[in-house]
Amino acid sequence: SLCVHYVMPSSWKGDYLHRPDSAQGVTSWNTGAGNEWTLECNGDKVMLKSWKGDYLHRPDQPQGVTTWNTGAGNVWMLERKGAVVRLKSWKGDYLHRPDQPQGVTSWGEGVGNDWVLEVK
Repeated sequence: SLCVHYVMPSSWKGDYLHRPDSAQGVTSWNTGAGNEWTLECNGDKVMLKSWKGDYLHRPDQPQGVTTWNTGAGNVWMLERKGAVVRLKSWKGDYLHRPDQPQGVTSWGEGVGNDWVLEVK
């Protein structure tokens, strides 16, 4: 099981989901401690806890992805697709790595929705 393990979600761009030191920040980055997340599972729902102690969060704003300590937006549905996974938000869209530098957004469809969970 992947649950309660450190994971590094890797994007199609070859970088990782990253929690920088900035307030509520979520970016992507190739290296660094901020790439490690604790995967907390409850059935097919997951929460990704950062090294800052907050969680990957889908706020109500269009295509928003932040971090937050509490709230429904912290819960994601884990959809397995062979070697990759998709993280579906309560808004019905997916955690997305767009083509822009260090971008992390949410989106309804596209290759940028696929992530590899590398277990640390």
